[in-house]
Amino acid sequence: MIKQKSKILGIADAPFMRGDAISKLVSVLVSHDFHIEAINVHEIEVDGSDAEDAILSLSTSPHGIAAGIIMTHGITFAGFNIIDPARLSERLDRPVISVTRKKPDTEAMLSAIRKHSYSPDKEAILVNTIPIRFEIGDGKFLYGNYHGLTMREAQNIVKKSIMRGNMPEPVRIAHLMGEAIVLGKTKNRI
Repeated sequence: MIKQKSKILGIADAPFMRGDAISKLVSVLVSHDFHIEAINVHEIEVDGSDAEDAILSLSTSPHGIAAGIIMTHGITFAGFNIIDPARLSERLDRPVISVTRKKPDTEAMLSAIRKHSYSPDKEAILVNTIPIRFEIGDGKFLYGNYHGLTMREAQNIVKKSIMRGNMPEPVRIAHLMGEAIVLGKTKNRI
């Protein structure tokens, strides 16, 4: 059972340019009332395979360890640097929720991986990580996955963590921070 006042570690990647070898992964620790308590940045390889270890590192850092829930902006970072949310939840022994605004086009992602950077592990993660729909109200939905908690708990956490717009605040803040770090400003929308 998830504590009502659990802190959430929101994680999103920063923008990167074609040809970049490295991108940034941003984590933001937010309290149950969405005050920012800590921000950390970790480098990951574009199209690499180190995002899951980077999230593990961010989640076990002195600030990250305080989070009862890990919430990521999708399962792909810096191109096709893909995490397995079920394995991550197991490794951390904490719930992991991934959310994204649009339903992932798994077939298009599989096609791109097969064409550009074939990886049986990445392909298996995409095939086995079937996106579900989170209802957020007013006929609107987010898509993602949850592990280490029930569907009802995940739905509740996602819905309660939306303060403005249609994205949970921990992920929205992490995304905005990533934009500011790389671009020097935000685009005001995720």
